Amino acid sequence: MHVLLIHQVFVRGNQVGGTRHYEMARYLVEKGHQVTIITSQTNYLTGELNQSQEQRGLWATFWDSGIQIREVRNYGGYQRSFLHRILSFVSFVVISLPAGTWGLKPDVVIGTVPPILQDLSAYLVAKIHRVPLILEVRDLFWDYVLQTNTVRSKLLINIGKYIENWLYKRATKVIVNSPGFISYLESSGCNKERISLINNSVDTEQFTPEAACRSVWVPYDCQDRFIVLYAGSHGMLNDLGLLLEAAQSLQVYTEICICLLGDGKEKQNLMSRATLAGLENVVFLHPQPKDAMPAFIASADVCVATLQDLPILRTVYPNKVFDYMASGRPVILAIDGEIRKVIEDADAGIFVTPGDVDELAKAIIKFYRNRDLIESKGTNGRSYVVNNFNRLDQAKKLEQLLLDVVE
Repeated sequence: MHVLLIHQVFVRGNQVGGTRHYEMARYLVEKGHQVTIITSQTNYLTGELNQSQEQRGLWATFWDSGIQIREVRNYGGYQRSFLHRILSFVSFVVISLPAGTWGLKPDVVIGTVPPILQDLSAYLVAKIHRVPLILEVRDLFWDYVLQTNTVRSKLLINIGKYIENWLYKRATKVIVNSPGFISYLESSGCNKERISLINNSVDTEQFTPEAACRSVWVPYDCQDRFIVLYAGSHGMLNDLGLLLEAAQSLQVYTEICICLLGDGKEKQNLMSRATLAGLENVVFLHPQPKDAMPAFIASADVCVATLQDLPILRTVYPNKVFDYMASGRPVILAIDGEIRKVIEDADAGIFVTPGDVDELAKAIIKFYRNRDLIESKGTNGRSYVVNNFNRLDQAKKLEQLLLDVVE
C-alpha cells in the first residue's frame, strides 16, 4: 500500500514540534508500506528553511527512515502576519498539486487540518489519482476562531466552514484524535459512520521514567530545586500568565522553580512580565528537539498543562499531557473536559479549575510536601498511557483503517 500524506507543517523526528505523523509514517514503512509526505521547506515554528537538501526545482525529494519526503518551495512568510500566512497556505496548495501527482501512484491520500487549504490540495490529488481521500481533524480551527474572536471577518469564517464541511462530505473517512471532536463534526453534517477515532498518543519507548537526566537542568541552575515544568506552546490560549501568578504567590518557597519550555507568540510578553515582577523562581527554556524532550520531562518533579476555559478547548487531547504521563510524572491539569477524564480515570494527577491561581499554587505545594504522592501519581499515569494511549497501538489502528479503505 502506498500512502500519500499532504501536510504543510509536517515535523520530522529531529525537529521541534509534534512528531505524531512522522512516527505513524515510520511504523507504516516498517510494516512494508510505502509512505510519501508532501510538506513545506519552511519550519512553521521558526519560519526558517529546513534546508534538508539543496532545492533546484519546485521541490526537493529525500528519504528519512524509509519515508519519501517532498519539500515544496512555497512562500515562506508564515510568521509575519495573517495575510502572509494566507499567502503561504495558498502557495503551498498550488505547488503541492504537481508535487503530489508527478511520478507517484498512491493507493490512498491523507489530508490533515488545520490549515484547511491543504485539504483542498489533498482532495484534488486524490481525484487525479482516483483513490480514496482520508481527512484527519487535529483541531476544530473554525470553532476556535468563533469562540476566541481571533478572526473578525464573518465572511472569511463562513467560507472556511463551508470548505471544511464540503470536504467532510466528500472524504471516504474522517479521522479525529479526540472523542470530543465527534459531536462537533456530526453537527457540521459529517455522518458518524464515517468518523474514526485514532487517539492522540505517545511513544512510550521514547518517553519513559528511565530517560530522566537531572544534569540537563544544570545550565538553568535548577538541578537542586523542585522543578514544576510546562513544556509546549506559549500562545494566547495556553494561559501561561496563570503560571506566572502562581509563581508570584510561591516565592516564599525558595526551592520551587517554575520552568516554561517552548516557544510561541506570547513568550516575549511572558518573559517581560516575569522580569517586571522580579520572579526569580521562573525560568524560560528555548524549544528543544524531540529527542531531547524525554530527559527534561522525566527529570522534572511535576508537570503542568493549562488552557483557557473555552467550550471548544474542553474537546482536546493535548500531546504534552501524554508525554508527561509516559515519563512517569504527575500532572497538574488546569484544563477541563476530555483530558480531565483521562487524568482522573488514571489517577495520574490533580485537576485544578482553569484560571484559578490559588488552586494551582496549592496543588504545587501539595506535591512539594509529599514526594510519595509524586511517585504514586506518576506510576499510575505511566501504566495508563501504556495500556490506552500507546503510539504503537494507535499506529496499528491507522494501518488497519487504511487497508480497509483501500480494499
